Amino acid sequence: MKPGEMKIINALMRSENGLSFTELKAEVKLSAPVLSEYLKNLVGDGFIDKDVRIRKYKLKRIFFPWKELSSREQAMRFYASSAPILAMSIKRVKDDATRLELITEFMKMFLMDGGSVMVFNIIVHALEEWDSKGRQNLDLLLPILKEQIENWIVPYTQKLALAVALFDIQDLSKTVDVMDEIASHWNEQIKKTIDVLRKHQALLKI
Repeated sequence: MKPGEMKIINALMRSENGLSFTELKAEVKLSAPVLSEYLKNLVGDGFIDKDVRIRKYKLKRIFFPWKELSSREQAMRFYASSAPILAMSIKRVKDDATRLELITEFMKMFLMDGGSVMVFNIIVHALEEWDSKGRQNLDLLLPILKEQIENWIVPYTQKLALAVALFDIQDLSKTVDVMDEIASHWNEQIKKTIDVLRKHQALLKI
């Protein structure tokens, strides 16, 4: 990451509500063309989001300083960050059978168990935030969920993609059975998630 990009990250770390282009320009002391280029890079790399409604840039929550995250958020960040590290260790295993077994367990761990925990946590967080606003309007829930997905699920998916890309294609081709199991698992999780949201919608109408 370039020094100028790091300046932008640090500035956004200090502003939970985000900063506009003009505010960032004054904060990081970069020219408009350079700032535009760096912002484009950071958005493309998944570090920040641009909220077009309020014209502000925000650092994704997962990249906030550790001490500013809740214990739940710290756990999610640690889990997401460990995927590429573990994948690199598995890739170095020489024995084919052992390596394939470890890849299979990795897929279950991060695509089934970890993914389920991540989704559960962001839904709980979104519902808690929605409850704090009085649950007066169901339309408020969708933007909250969207923000949680952008802050956590998208970066988690990116780190998983990076991790899986480290494995040899020959090894991955031998995990078809576990991928079918994962697909079935997520079909079930989606149904459960829809049921939870429908229950909250029903409670709102009472």
